[in-house]
Amino acid sequence: MKPANPFADLVTTAERLTEVLSHEVALLKAMKPRAIAALREEKDGLINSYEAQARALHSAPEALRELDPEVRSEIRVAVDALNSITRENERALRAAKDVNERMVQTIVEAVQAQTGQAPVYDPQGRMESTAAASSTASQGLSVNREL
Repeated sequence: MKPANPFADLVTTAERLTEVLSHEVALLKAMKPRAIAALREEKDGLINSYEAQARALHSAPEALRELDPEVRSEIRVAVDALNSITRENERALRAAKDVNERMVQTIVEAVQAQTGQAPVYDPQGRMESTAAASSTASQGLSVNREL
């Protein structure tokens, strides 16, 4: 069995995470948010692995100083690519979130325009009739705005 090489492992993890995030960005741009769910488990695992590997390497600065310049360059390229796609991924997630919020707002406004009032839902999520709704306390609608 080949001994573990933490530097090679970091590069491999960063490269695979870059691929997964690139795929996620492509799905966001294609407006296929449901397909992103399939990436979640792998993405979370890669993020956790990358963070643990990076912490371990930062805790051994002497090993980093003694690195072959070629290996150091490989690490830099992999980390720079990951940082770049991470920024692009964040922009794509924010854009998708904004689109969803605008869509929800448009739906709410359309329902208000048709009924003359905001919709009221019962505890099971069914829309109550106007008569029944007017006799109960109005409850708000909340949207999860977390990225």
